[in-house]
Amino acid sequence: MPKYNFDKADLIVSFGADFLGTWISGEEFTAQYVANRNYKSLEKKKMSRHFQFEAGMSLTGTNADTRVPIKLSEEGPALITLYNAITGGSLAGGSLGNNVTADKALKLVAKELLQNKGKSLVVSGSNDVSTQILVNAINSAIGSYGTTIDLDNACKRYEGNDAEFAELINEMNRGEVAAVFFLNSNPAYDAIDSKAFSEALAKVALKVSFSDRDDETSGLCDVVAITPNYLESWGDANTYEGFYSIVQPTINPVFNSRQAEQSLLIWSDAAVQDYYQYVRNNWEKNILPVVGKTWNDLLQTGVFSATAKTAGAYTFSMSLDAVASSITSLRKHSNA
Repeated sequence: MPKYNFDKADLIVSFGADFLGTWISGEEFTAQYVANRNYKSLEKKKMSRHFQFEAGMSLTGTNADTRVPIKLSEEGPALITLYNAITGGSLAGGSLGNNVTADKALKLVAKELLQNKGKSLVVSGSNDVSTQILVNAINSAIGSYGTTIDLDNACKRYEGNDAEFAELINEMNRGEVAAVFFLNSNPAYDAIDSKAFSEALAKVALKVSFSDRDDETSGLCDVVAITPNYLESWGDANTYEGFYSIVQPTINPVFNSRQAEQSLLIWSDAAVQDYYQYVRNNWEKNILPVVGKTWNDLLQTGVFSATAKTAGAYTFSMSLDAVASSITSLRKHSNA
């Protein structure tokens, strides 16, 4: 996923993306958002403007300068309308019907986006591929890449794949899966079709849940390998390209549990079977030498950031006729 820089945007346009709340990284985006909308911004007369198009009231919508209610089925056509207004294109499917308010707002937004090229950002909370492609095309047309959108220092969160998960269910139904391991997940509760998942899981011979509690998924498993709370655990993270952090325990283990990572090391007969040592070895060999730091230095600072890559400007050349057609079909399906 790209790295979004809301603090570099003089104009923010969101279509159903609750970026101050639940979308991707609410805390991070809130800090960026506030940085361009506080008293210092007033002094410089550069406070950002924010338009929010959404169906239901969100935390982000309540903070917008202008909030425009639209139906979920109108989001795609609204983006088509905005793209046509910005580029002079003629993509089909941009009619918003009787939503005159949204239509007027989109004309104003298109005008302001063109006035703020390179200093604007358009985002969408949709999980529809065609919708996101169209958003990419709009951001390319207004020069967002390299400024408010950074593709070279990518975000590594939410790398799950819905299509692969759906195929996993198919594979389990066909009897092609011999074992499944669950870590920090509860798909029997929060999968889109949890019933279909649970029924397919019953056809798997070995089901192991790494969990610190009895939840819907662990209740369906043959083995529950009890894991410690995150406050009792070692680990590390790489949220953004070049940005690394260490996870340190703050308390001793309360119960007789074992980290999932250590269990996997033991079961795989790895050369190093202690997870703390495994993490430390990796840092001391591959990461710390880059900046001349020691393990003790890391434990004190908690994070390490390499020099960020220069964000490049990218152009968009994909034909959007099929994309617009897909969005139109999705709207018809939503209204059906």
